[in-house]
Amino acid sequence: MANITKVQSVIDSNKRRRSDRSSTETECELSPKRINMYDQQSTSPPSIGSANQQVTLGSTGEIIATSSEILNVRPDPVQIQQSPNQIMNMQIRDGAPALSPNFHQQPQFFLPQFPVPVPPVQNILADIHNKLSKLNCLDDILAKLSNLETRFSNMEKNVHNLAEEVAKCKNNSETLEDTTNTIRTELTKTKDELLELQTRTMRDNLVFFNIPEKQNEKPEDTEQILYEFIEHDMKVDSELTKSISFERVHRSGPVDRQKNRKIVAKFSFHKEREIVRSHSKNLKGTNFFVREQFPTEVIEARKKLYPAFQQAKKNNQRANLVVNKLYIDGKEFKPPNETH
Repeated sequence: MANITKVQSVIDSNKRRRSDRSSTETECELSPKRINMYDQQSTSPPSIGSANQQVTLGSTGEIIATSSEILNVRPDPVQIQQSPNQIMNMQIRDGAPALSPNFHQQPQFFLPQFPVPVPPVQNILADIHNKLSKLNCLDDILAKLSNLETRFSNMEKNVHNLAEEVAKCKNNSETLEDTTNTIRTELTKTKDELLELQTRTMRDNLVFFNIPEKQNEKPEDTEQILYEFIEHDMKVDSELTKSISFERVHRSGPVDRQKNRKIVAKFSFHKEREIVRSHSKNLKGTNFFVREQFPTEVIEARKKLYPAFQQAKKNNQRANLVVNKLYIDGKEFKPPNETH
C-alpha cells in the first residue's frame, strides 16, 4: 500500500512538471516582441531596423537584443526555477547577448507588431488607372466648360450685334415711316390735284340722259338730236340755241338696244353751258334729266351728300352742292362718318 502511494505521487509530480513545461513554452511563444527592463521613470527603449528585424537599444546606446532574438528565446524550465542572480548569467542561445532586466520593478510587455497586409500590385494599378480615368474625365469636363464659355461669349457678341442691328432697323423703320407718311401726304395731295384737274376739264360738260337713240347713229346725228332737244324739250330760245357751239358731242357707254345711251356734250363756252343747265328745270316731270359731268370719285361723294342736300331744301335752308362739297347756310357739311 505504501508503494502504491509512492508511485501515485511520482505520477502526479511528473504531470505537474509537464503542465508547467507546457505553460512555460506557451508563454515564451506568446511573449512580446520587446521586453523593457528599465525604470518606470525612463521611456521605452528606442528600436531601429526594418519591420521584420528591429533592434532594441539600452539607455547608454548598447544593443540589448533584436526582435528575432527575443522571439527565439526558449527558456529552460529548469532555469525558470533558478534564482535572479543565476538568470542574470543566463545567455541567449545562438550567441545572442544577455538580457539585463531590472528585477526590482514590474517588467513592461508590448504586443507584437504584425506586418500590415499589402494589397496586390494589380489592385494598386487598377486603383491608379481608375484615378487617372477620373482625371481624364475632369479634363474632358474642363474642355467642355471652356467650349461652352467660348460659345456663350460668341452668343453674347451675336446678341450685342443683333441689338445694334435692331436699333438700326428701328431707326430705319422710323425714317421709313416718316418717309412713307410724307409720300402718302404727297400722293393724297397729288390725287386731289389730279381730281381737281379732271374736274376742271369737265367743268364745261353736260350729260343728257334718256334721249332717244337712232339705229346706227353717227356723231353728226347725235349733235343735231341734241340741238332739237335743247330747243323743244328744254324750252331754250331758237336763236340762242342756234348760237350755241359745241366742241364735241358723243354717246357714252356700251351699245344696248334696250336702253338709250347718255349724251356727253362739251360746250365751247362755259356761259352757254350755264344757260342750258338753267333750263333743266323745264324737264321736271319728264323722263329726261341733265347734270354736270364729274370724275367717278366726285360722283360717289355727291351721292353721299345728296340726301343731306335734299333735306336742307325741305327745311328751307340755303344749300349749295359744289362739285364734291355741300354748303348749308354758308357752312361746309360733312357726312357723319367723316366728321372725325
